[in-house]
Amino acid sequence: MQKALLLSFVTLTALVLTVPLAPAGAAKKSDAVVKVKAKLDKTASGKDVVVVSLEIEKGWHLYANPVGNEDFESGQVVVKLGDVPAKIAYPAGKLVDDPIIGKYKVYENKIEIRATLDQPAAKSLEVSVRLQSCNDKVCLPPATVKVMVP
Repeated sequence: MQKALLLSFVTLTALVLTVPLAPAGAAKKSDAVVKVKAKLDKTASGKDVVVVSLEIEKGWHLYANPVGNEDFESGQVVVKLGDVPAKIAYPAGKLVDDPIIGKYKVYENKIEIRATLDQPAAKSLEVSVRLQSCNDKVCLPPATVKVMVP
């Protein structure tokens, strides 16, 4: 009986040691690898502009808006300013031409998204950014980051 238990223990230990561990980012959400900031600025004509800065950790990317591939549209970056009407200008993404998936666009490193308001900004404004972070091995679950613009 002891020999069978010892054999079971050794087998289980060997199995545990050979099973690959989950990637370091597996338990994280997409906002764990992106810093989001927002500030209020003015255009040359005096209109209020909310500038949303996304700083993406090295080795990660976000799906651009527009992403250019309908398979990734649900993961593309989307900025909302509550109920405030605004014209949102997303930067051009970097084109990726994957031989299996096809063409799509991504954001890497640091980008700025500019939202020109149709009316003057209120005293404080909530900005929400929906995003999904991926690297060449895994995509993290999507996240919505909310920041306040004073």
